[in-house]
Amino acid sequence: MVFYIQYSYTRIYYYLPPPPIISDINAVRIEESKWTKDTNVEIVGTERLTWDREVRGIWMDQENDSVLRLQGKTLTVGGGGINVKYNDIRPYISNGQITSNESAIVIHSGTYGTGEFTEEGKPINLAFSLSAVIQDHKGHKVGLTIAGKHPTGKRGQERGIVALDGDCSNTYTGDTIVDGAYNVLYLRKESGATAIAGNIYITNRSAVSMFFSNQISDSSKVVLSNRATFMFSTSPGERIERIRELIVEKGVGIFSFGHLEESINDKRTLILDDLNINNGASLRIMRWEEGRDFLLVRKNSKHLADAMKKITIDGWAKNQVYLKDYDKDYWSIEAAPEPATYGALLSGLGLGLAVWRKRQKGRRTNECATK
Repeated sequence: MVFYIQYSYTRIYYYLPPPPIISDINAVRIEESKWTKDTNVEIVGTERLTWDREVRGIWMDQENDSVLRLQGKTLTVGGGGINVKYNDIRPYISNGQITSNESAIVIHSGTYGTGEFTEEGKPINLAFSLSAVIQDHKGHKVGLTIAGKHPTGKRGQERGIVALDGDCSNTYTGDTIVDGAYNVLYLRKESGATAIAGNIYITNRSAVSMFFSNQISDSSKVVLSNRATFMFSTSPGERIERIRELIVEKGVGIFSFGHLEESINDKRTLILDDLNINNGASLRIMRWEEGRDFLLVRKNSKHLADAMKKITIDGWAKNQVYLKDYDKDYWSIEAAPEPATYGALLSGLGLGLAVWRKRQKGRRTNECATK
Protein backbone atom coordinates (compact mmCIF):
# COMPACT_ATOMS: atom_id res chain seq x y z
CA MET A 1 0.00 0.00 0.00
CA VAL A 2 1.31 3.43 -0.87
CA PHE A 3 0.05 6.76 0.34
CA TYR A 4 1.53 10.22 0.29
CA ILE A 5 1.43 13.34 2.35
CA GLN A 6 1.77 16.63 0.51
CA TYR A 7 2.99 19.71 2.34
CA SER A 8 3.89 22.94 0.54
CA TYR A 9 5.12 21.71 -2.84
CA THR A 10 6.90 18.57 -1.72
CA ARG A 11 5.47 15.10 -1.75
CA ILE A 12 6.79 12.55 0.70
CA TYR A 13 5.91 8.96 -0.07
CA TYR A 14 5.43 6.39 2.66
CA TYR A 15 5.37 2.71 1.77
CA LEU A 16 3.43 0.64 4.29
CA PRO A 17 3.60 -3.14 3.94
CA PRO A 18 0.30 -4.93 4.43
CA PRO A 19 -0.15 -6.24 7.96
CA PRO A 20 1.08 -9.83 8.16
CA ILE A 21 -1.06 -12.65 9.48
CA ILE A 22 0.65 -14.35 12.38
CA SER A 23 -0.08 -17.86 11.14
CA ASP A 24 1.56 -17.02 7.81
CA ILE A 25 4.85 -15.86 9.32
CA ASN A 26 7.78 -18.12 10.00
CA ALA A 27 8.08 -16.84 13.57
CA VAL A 28 9.54 -19.18 16.13
CA ARG A 29 9.76 -19.43 19.86
CA ILE A 30 13.45 -19.45 20.59
CA GLU A 31 15.55 -19.02 23.69
CA GLU A 32 16.07 -15.29 24.31
CA SER A 33 19.86 -15.64 24.42
CA LYS A 34 19.77 -16.91 20.81
CA TRP A 35 17.83 -14.01 19.30
CA THR A 36 19.60 -12.48 16.31
CA LYS A 37 18.93 -9.71 13.79
CA ASP A 38 17.54 -12.35 11.39
CA THR A 39 15.13 -13.93 13.87
CA ASN A 40 11.35 -13.56 13.78
CA VAL A 41 10.51 -14.15 17.42
CA GLU A 42 7.16 -15.44 18.65
CA ILE A 43 6.47 -14.39 22.23
CA VAL A 44 4.73 -17.12 24.25
CA GLY A 45 3.91 -16.29 27.83
CA THR A 46 6.15 -13.72 29.53
CA GLU A 47 9.58 -13.20 27.99
CA ARG A 48 12.33 -11.18 29.71
CA LEU A 49 15.42 -9.67 28.14
CA THR A 50 18.72 -10.50 29.84
CA TRP A 51 20.85 -8.36 27.51
CA ASP A 52 20.46 -5.82 24.71
CA ARG A 53 19.02 -7.77 21.76
CA GLU A 54 18.37 -7.28 18.05
CA VAL A 55 15.67 -9.18 16.11
CA ARG A 56 14.06 -8.97 12.72
CA GLY A 57 10.54 -8.90 14.13
CA ILE A 58 8.34 -9.65 17.14
CA TRP A 59 5.03 -11.57 17.03
CA MET A 60 2.57 -11.38 19.92
CA ASP A 61 -0.85 -13.03 20.18
CA GLN A 62 -3.46 -13.04 22.93
CA GLU A 63 -3.76 -16.81 22.49
CA ASN A 64 -0.13 -17.04 23.62
CA ASP A 65 -0.61 -14.62 26.57
CA SER A 66 2.23 -12.61 25.07
CA VAL A 67 4.15 -10.19 27.34
CA LEU A 68 7.65 -8.83 26.73
CA ARG A 69 9.56 -7.21 29.61
CA LEU A 70 12.75 -5.50 28.49
CA GLN A 71 14.17 -5.36 32.04
CA GLY A 72 15.98 -2.05 31.43
CA LYS A 73 17.64 -3.39 28.27
CA THR A 74 17.35 -2.18 24.65
CA LEU A 75 15.52 -4.13 21.95
CA THR A 76 16.28 -3.27 18.31
CA VAL A 77 13.55 -4.36 15.87
CA GLY A 78 14.21 -4.74 12.14
CA GLY A 79 12.00 -4.86 9.05
CA GLY A 80 9.64 -7.46 10.51
CA GLY A 81 8.24 -4.89 12.92
CA ILE A 82 6.00 -5.59 15.89
CA ASN A 83 2.96 -7.75 15.10
CA VAL A 84 0.14 -8.10 17.62
CA LYS A 85 -3.26 -9.74 17.50
CA TYR A 86 -5.73 -9.39 20.36
CA ASN A 87 -9.22 -8.50 21.58
CA ASP A 88 -9.77 -9.95 25.04
CA ILE A 89 -6.26 -9.95 26.52
CA ARG A 90 -3.87 -6.99 26.56
CA PRO A 91 -0.38 -7.77 25.25
CA TYR A 92 2.38 -5.30 26.14
CA ILE A 93 6.07 -4.40 25.94
CA SER A 94 7.51 -2.64 28.99
CA ASN A 95 10.50 -1.66 31.15
CA GLY A 96 13.34 -0.65 28.85
CA GLN A 97 14.09 0.92 25.50
CA ILE A 98 13.01 -0.03 21.99
CA THR A 99 14.36 1.18 18.65
CA SER A 100 14.82 0.06 15.04
CA ASN A 101 17.63 -0.31 12.52
CA GLU A 102 15.04 0.69 9.90
CA SER A 103 13.56 4.16 9.35
CA ALA A 104 10.59 3.32 11.60
CA ILE A 105 9.20 0.80 14.04
CA VAL A 106 6.15 -0.59 12.26
CA ILE A 107 3.38 -1.93 14.48
CA HIS A 108 0.93 -4.20 12.65
CA SER A 109 -2.11 -4.21 14.92
CA GLY A 110 -4.66 -6.97 14.31
CA THR A 111 -7.91 -7.86 16.07
CA TYR A 112 -9.99 -11.04 16.17
CA GLY A 113 -13.45 -9.49 16.21
CA THR A 114 -14.27 -11.06 19.58
CA GLY A 115 -14.47 -7.89 21.70
CA GLU A 116 -16.84 -7.99 24.68
CA PHE A 117 -19.18 -5.53 26.44
CA THR A 118 -19.35 -4.33 30.04
CA GLU A 119 -22.45 -5.06 32.13
CA GLU A 120 -23.64 -1.58 31.19
CA GLY A 121 -23.40 -2.47 27.51
CA LYS A 122 -20.30 -0.41 26.74
CA PRO A 123 -17.58 -1.97 24.56
CA ILE A 124 -14.39 -3.08 26.29
CA ASN A 125 -11.56 -1.56 24.27
CA LEU A 126 -8.22 -3.17 25.06
CA ALA A 127 -5.01 -1.77 23.63
CA PHE A 128 -1.58 -3.11 22.83
CA SER A 129 0.47 -1.18 25.39
CA LEU A 130 3.98 0.07 24.66
CA SER A 131 5.50 1.66 27.76
CA ALA A 132 9.11 0.98 26.82
CA VAL A 133 10.88 4.18 25.77
CA ILE A 134 11.00 4.54 21.97
CA GLN A 135 14.32 6.05 20.91
CA ASP A 136 16.38 6.87 17.83
CA HIS A 137 19.03 4.40 16.70
CA LYS A 138 22.76 5.13 16.59
CA GLY A 139 22.58 8.61 15.15
CA HIS A 140 19.62 8.20 12.77
CA LYS A 141 16.03 9.19 13.32
CA VAL A 142 13.48 6.47 13.99
CA GLY A 143 9.77 6.92 13.34
CA LEU A 144 6.70 4.98 14.41
CA THR A 145 4.06 3.61 12.03
CA ILE A 146 0.72 2.11 13.10
CA ALA A 147 -1.14 0.00 10.52
CA GLY A 148 -3.46 -2.99 10.44
CA LYS A 149 -6.85 -4.36 9.38
CA HIS A 150 -9.74 -5.23 11.67
CA PRO A 151 -12.84 -7.41 11.19
CA THR A 152 -16.42 -6.71 12.09
CA GLY A 153 -17.30 -8.59 15.26
CA LYS A 154 -20.42 -9.20 17.33
CA ARG A 155 -20.35 -5.64 18.65
CA GLY A 156 -19.69 -4.07 15.26
CA GLN A 157 -16.50 -2.78 13.71
CA GLU A 158 -13.44 -3.55 15.84
CA ARG A 159 -10.63 -1.05 16.36
CA GLY A 160 -6.93 -1.75 16.59
CA ILE A 161 -5.67 0.35 19.50
CA VAL A 162 -2.01 0.98 20.28
CA ALA A 163 -1.21 2.91 23.48
CA LEU A 164 1.98 4.78 24.32
CA ASP A 165 2.01 4.38 28.10
CA GLY A 166 4.32 4.86 31.05
CA ASP A 167 5.89 7.80 32.86
CA CYS A 168 9.12 8.14 30.84
CA SER A 169 9.31 10.36 27.75
CA ASN A 170 9.81 8.80 24.34
CA THR A 171 12.84 10.36 22.65
CA TYR A 172 12.47 9.22 19.04
CA THR A 173 12.38 12.15 16.61
CA GLY A 174 11.12 10.60 13.36
CA ASP A 175 7.57 10.92 12.03
CA THR A 176 4.65 9.12 13.65
CA ILE A 177 2.22 7.74 11.04
CA VAL A 178 -1.19 6.29 11.88
CA ASP A 179 -2.85 4.88 8.77
CA GLY A 180 -5.98 2.98 7.87
CA ALA A 181 -9.57 2.76 8.99
CA TYR A 182 -10.12 1.88 12.67
CA ASN A 183 -6.47 2.19 13.69
CA VAL A 184 -6.18 4.35 16.81
CA LEU A 185 -3.13 5.60 18.70
CA TYR A 186 -3.68 6.45 22.38
CA LEU A 187 -1.28 8.95 23.96
CA ARG A 188 -1.30 8.07 27.66
CA LYS A 189 2.07 9.18 29.05
CA GLU A 190 1.83 10.25 32.69
CA SER A 191 3.78 12.42 35.14
CA GLY A 192 4.49 15.06 32.51
CA ALA A 193 6.25 12.66 30.13
CA THR A 194 6.14 13.31 26.37
CA ALA A 195 4.69 10.64 24.07
CA ILE A 196 5.70 12.14 20.70
CA ALA A 197 8.56 14.55 19.94
CA GLY A 198 8.28 14.62 16.12
CA ASN A 199 5.56 15.25 13.54
CA ILE A 200 2.34 13.22 13.33
CA TYR A 201 0.53 12.13 10.15
CA ILE A 202 -2.99 10.74 10.61
CA THR A 203 -4.60 9.35 7.47
CA ASN A 204 -7.49 7.39 6.01
CA ARG A 205 -10.02 7.36 8.89
CA SER A 206 -7.48 6.58 11.58
CA ALA A 207 -7.24 8.55 14.85
CA VAL A 208 -4.93 9.87 17.57
CA SER A 209 -6.44 10.37 21.03
CA MET A 210 -4.83 12.33 23.91
CA PHE A 211 -5.66 11.05 27.41
CA PHE A 212 -3.58 13.58 29.35
CA SER A 213 -2.16 17.06 28.79
CA ASN A 214 1.13 17.86 27.02
CA GLN A 215 1.54 14.56 25.20
CA ILE A 216 3.12 16.11 22.09
CA SER A 217 6.13 18.37 21.70
CA ASP A 218 5.34 22.07 21.23
CA SER A 219 7.44 22.01 18.03
CA SER A 220 5.44 19.21 16.36
CA LYS A 221 2.95 19.53 13.52
CA VAL A 222 -0.09 17.30 13.07
CA VAL A 223 -1.27 16.53 9.52
CA LEU A 224 -4.76 15.14 8.83
CA SER A 225 -6.10 13.65 5.59
CA ASN A 226 -9.10 11.64 4.41
CA ARG A 227 -11.39 11.75 7.47
CA ALA A 228 -8.62 11.29 10.00
CA THR A 229 -9.33 12.36 13.58
CA PHE A 230 -7.18 14.23 16.11
CA MET A 231 -8.93 14.37 19.47
CA PHE A 232 -8.95 14.62 23.22
CA SER A 233 -9.97 11.33 24.82
CA THR A 234 -13.58 10.85 25.84
CA SER A 235 -12.44 9.91 29.37
CA PRO A 236 -13.02 12.55 32.09
CA GLY A 237 -10.50 15.28 32.84
CA GLU A 238 -9.33 18.73 31.81
CA ARG A 239 -6.69 18.79 29.08
CA ILE A 240 -4.43 21.24 27.30
CA GLU A 241 -2.19 20.57 24.30
CA ARG A 242 0.10 22.92 22.38
CA ILE A 243 1.58 22.15 18.94
CA ARG A 244 3.29 24.17 16.23
CA GLU A 245 0.81 23.59 13.40
CA LEU A 246 -2.37 21.70 12.54
CA ILE A 247 -2.65 20.95 8.81
CA VAL A 248 -5.58 19.44 6.91
CA GLU A 249 -3.89 18.12 3.80
CA LYS A 250 -6.74 16.40 1.93
CA GLY A 251 -10.44 15.74 2.36
CA VAL A 252 -12.10 16.26 5.74
CA GLY A 253 -9.97 16.43 8.87
CA ILE A 254 -11.65 16.12 12.26
CA PHE A 255 -10.71 17.65 15.58
CA SER A 256 -12.83 16.60 18.55
CA PHE A 257 -12.85 17.94 22.10
CA GLY A 258 -14.00 14.43 23.06
CA HIS A 259 -16.72 15.27 25.54
CA LEU A 260 -19.20 12.67 26.69
CA GLU A 261 -21.56 12.91 29.64
CA GLU A 262 -18.85 12.14 32.21
CA SER A 263 -16.61 14.99 30.97
CA ILE A 264 -19.30 17.52 30.18
CA ASN A 265 -17.80 20.23 32.43
CA ASP A 266 -14.09 19.63 31.79
CA LYS A 267 -12.22 22.50 30.13
CA ARG A 268 -10.14 21.49 27.11
CA THR A 269 -7.77 23.66 25.08
CA LEU A 270 -5.76 23.13 21.89
CA ILE A 271 -3.16 25.84 21.19
CA LEU A 272 -1.69 26.30 17.70
CA ASP A 273 0.99 28.52 16.24
CA ASP A 274 -0.68 28.06 12.85
CA LEU A 275 -3.74 26.44 11.26
CA ASN A 276 -3.36 25.48 7.60
CA ILE A 277 -6.16 23.93 5.52
CA ASN A 278 -5.31 23.10 1.91
CA ASN A 279 -7.59 24.06 -0.97
CA GLY A 280 -10.37 21.48 -1.33
CA ALA A 281 -9.92 20.32 2.26
CA SER A 282 -11.92 21.24 5.38
CA LEU A 283 -11.79 20.96 9.16
CA ARG A 284 -14.74 19.66 11.17
CA ILE A 285 -14.75 20.55 14.88
CA MET A 286 -16.76 18.23 17.12
CA ARG A 287 -18.08 18.37 20.70
CA TRP A 288 -17.27 22.05 21.19
CA GLU A 289 -19.13 24.23 23.67
CA GLU A 290 -18.75 27.97 24.16
CA GLY A 291 -16.89 28.95 27.33
CA ARG A 292 -15.70 25.40 28.01
CA ASP A 293 -13.58 24.50 24.98
CA PHE A 294 -10.92 26.60 23.27
CA LEU A 295 -9.15 26.27 19.92
CA LEU A 296 -6.54 29.02 20.06
CA VAL A 297 -4.38 30.19 17.15
CA ARG A 298 -1.59 32.77 17.28
CA LYS A 299 -2.52 36.17 15.92
CA ASN A 300 0.50 36.14 13.60
CA SER A 301 -0.60 32.81 12.08
CA LYS A 302 0.34 32.73 8.39
CA HIS A 303 -2.62 30.66 7.16
CA LEU A 304 -5.43 31.42 9.61
CA ALA A 305 -7.34 33.92 7.49
CA ASP A 306 -7.67 31.42 4.64
CA ALA A 307 -8.40 28.50 7.01
CA MET A 308 -11.40 30.32 8.50
CA LYS A 309 -13.31 29.78 5.23
CA LYS A 310 -12.94 26.00 5.55
CA ILE A 311 -14.06 25.27 9.12
CA THR A 312 -17.35 23.90 10.46
CA ILE A 313 -18.41 23.37 14.06
CA ASP A 314 -21.02 20.68 14.74
CA GLY A 315 -24.37 22.09 15.78
CA TRP A 316 -23.87 25.45 14.09
CA ALA A 317 -24.58 26.75 10.61
CA LYS A 318 -22.08 25.65 8.00
CA ASN A 319 -18.88 27.67 7.92
CA GLN A 320 -20.25 30.22 10.38
CA VAL A 321 -17.28 30.56 12.68
CA TYR A 322 -15.51 33.69 13.79
CA LEU A 323 -12.41 34.85 15.63
CA LYS A 324 -12.77 36.05 19.18
CA ASP A 325 -10.02 38.03 20.86
CA TYR A 326 -8.65 35.68 23.56
CA ASP A 327 -5.59 37.63 24.72
CA LYS A 328 -2.77 39.72 23.24
CA ASP A 329 -1.26 36.68 21.47
CA TYR A 330 -4.17 34.42 20.48
CA TRP A 331 -7.48 34.32 18.67
CA SER A 332 -10.11 31.82 19.78
CA ILE A 333 -12.09 30.09 17.03
CA GLU A 334 -15.75 30.24 18.08
CA ALA A 335 -19.14 29.44 16.61
CA ALA A 336 -21.27 32.40 15.48
CA PRO A 337 -24.03 33.11 17.99
CA GLU A 338 -26.52 33.72 15.16
CA PRO A 339 -26.16 33.42 11.38
CA ALA A 340 -27.48 36.98 10.98
CA THR A 341 -24.62 38.48 12.96
CA TYR A 342 -21.90 36.28 11.48
CA GLY A 343 -21.05 38.49 8.54
CA ALA A 344 -20.60 41.59 10.65
CA LEU A 345 -18.48 39.74 13.19
CA LEU A 346 -16.22 38.18 10.58
CA SER A 347 -15.86 41.43 8.68
CA GLY A 348 -14.91 43.38 11.77
CA LEU A 349 -12.52 40.79 13.07
CA GLY A 350 -11.00 40.28 9.64
CA LEU A 351 -10.26 44.00 9.50
CA GLY A 352 -8.87 43.81 13.01
CA LEU A 353 -6.60 40.92 12.00
CA ALA A 354 -5.25 42.91 9.08
CA VAL A 355 -4.58 45.96 11.25
CA TRP A 356 -2.93 43.85 13.93
CA ARG A 357 -0.62 42.22 11.38
CA LYS A 358 0.33 45.61 9.97
CA ARG A 359 1.27 46.84 13.44
CA GLN A 360 3.26 43.71 14.10
CA LYS A 361 5.24 43.90 10.88
CA GLY A 362 8.92 44.25 11.57
CA ARG A 363 8.51 43.36 15.29
CA ARG A 364 9.56 40.12 16.88
CA THR A 365 8.09 39.87 19.93
CA ASN A 366 12.57 14.38 31.62
CA GLU A 367 15.10 13.09 31.68
CA CYS A 368 13.95 9.58 32.83
CA ALA A 369 16.02 6.95 34.60
CA THR A 370 16.12 3.53 32.93
CA LYS A 371 13.79 1.12 34.61
